[in-house]
Amino acid sequence: MGEWQGYRLDDLLMFTPEVYFRLFERYNGMLWPGHLVALSVAIWMFVVTRDSGLRQSRWIAGVLGAAWLFIAWAFFFRYYAEIFLAAPWFAVGFALQGLLLITAGTLGRLRFAWGTDAVGGVGAMLLFYAAVGHPLIGILSGREWEAIELFLLTPDPTAIGTLGLLLMISGRSTWMLALGPLLWCVISGATYWVMEADSGAGVIFAALVAFAAMVARSLVPRL
Repeated sequence: MGEWQGYRLDDLLMFTPEVYFRLFERYNGMLWPGHLVALSVAIWMFVVTRDSGLRQSRWIAGVLGAAWLFIAWAFFFRYYAEIFLAAPWFAVGFALQGLLLITAGTLGRLRFAWGTDAVGGVGAMLLFYAAVGHPLIGILSGREWEAIELFLLTPDPTAIGTLGLLLMISGRSTWMLALGPLLWCVISGATYWVMEADSGAGVIFAALVAFAAMVARSLVPRL
């Protein structure tokens, strides 16, 4: 027991910031030109979710769920597992989240609309941040263009964008589907904190905004 007390969180990290960011460079190199497709889909989501119907919402949930499944396989299993032993467990979590989103969308329990209330508007801002703001903050914090993280292709912006989309719906489904993205934001934020990388602050801030918005809606349903 005394030996474990001597360990710090950074002792459990198996890579340096340079290795971590280089991982994204390699991953992005494999994905190109998929980035253009992801950006186009993100724009489509933002426009459609202003007041989408059930059919459109099913498509959005399906695409979002597929993105979580893709990241589970392509990023965690194929790349992150090379430098971090816990990566396969993260992959399982992302796969489960993807299946939950697809199932909820198929059952018609989700309807995304950000033009109807204040919390939905917050969700739209988070979605915009995930698609545009998060990559820009990464660049401004010193990361190379080749190492940027994009919505629907990498974990952090996908989790943030998912939280934004979930704020556009109401009911218990929001909390159930938001647990995975919130948990990942905490894990990612802790990783950046240990690496002393400033870009992790955006992940934690986005998660706090989403959590506060969900609590506010629970207390005041009209929001």
